[in-house]
Amino acid sequence: MLSKVTIFFTFLKVFFYQIKFENFIVNLLTKQHTTINESKSITDCKRN
Repeated sequence: MLSKVTIFFTFLKVFFYQIKFENFIVNLLTKQHTTINESKSITDCKRN
């Protein structure tokens, strides 16, 4: 019984960390995209 509980909690931990990790990656990607877009708009303004 105790082993089942510990396995369950470890599974929950891993699941939780995986979600955090995925969110972290998504945040990184979206931030990169926004910075790239911002730099593009700045260069466009300079061209004009």
